[in-house]
Amino acid sequence: MASEYDRYVRSEWEMFVGDATRGLESLKAVLGLNVSRVLDVGCGAGQELLPFAASAFCVGVDLSPEAGHAMRELFRGLGLSAKVAFTRAVAEALPFQSASFDLVICRLALPYTDNARALAEMARVLCLEGVLLLKFHHARFYWRKFWSGLLEADVLSMMHAGRNFPNKVVTWPRTASLRSGDFARDAWFRSGHTLLFNYL
Repeated sequence: MASEYDRYVRSEWEMFVGDATRGLESLKAVLGLNVSRVLDVGCGAGQELLPFAASAFCVGVDLSPEAGHAMRELFRGLGLSAKVAFTRAVAEALPFQSASFDLVICRLALPYTDNARALAEMARVLCLEGVLLLKFHHARFYWRKFWSGLLEADVLSMMHAGRNFPNKVVTWPRTASLRSGDFARDAWFRSGHTLLFNYL
């Protein structure tokens, strides 16, 4: 029987596959960049690698070994397993040489890390002209989650929202080279070589 986490990462994969605009937005964000090696930090099932797997070597890292099992199985089903690898690691200590990747993706995992250390590691493994693609929930997501938890007496939802909201809005690290207020925008934006997408 599949675990709750396994069901979660597979449902995330299905949502990504079911919405072609998500992959297209990632491709548009790096238009003009020669992408031959991609890293997805906090990869889950690795769906963020799908737009790049046909033409680049892709690596997914996640703390959970279950994510690796799902990722390998799902990419094998598409005939792309030779182009994708998984390793178990934390964002704060990536097991790769410096300047190893043209593109680093981190979707929704940043709030669960020591932000400054994780961003420093992502920058370290990124090639000089590479792009860091950060994807995170908009602040409205955390407000809705908190209020929903409050109305339903769901203490865990309230704690999750409260714990992650300050990372996104109040204490966003300067190491991301963002301008003040950038995190509040609704659409993706570019700041240097860092691209950010907000999920509502």
